[in-house]
Amino acid sequence: MVIHDINKVKSYLLKQLSVKGYVSESEAIYELTDTHPQPQS
Repeated sequence: MVIHDINKVKSYLLKQLSVKGYVSESEAIYELTDTHPQPQS
């Protein structure tokens, strides 16, 4: 099942590359969060 999913992604990316000449990711906003706060003194 995982191999099938990987092959689907690979096919999609290769198609995008042949159509557009490049592969890109949609714009995303990334936020940094402090998951390990420092102890207070």
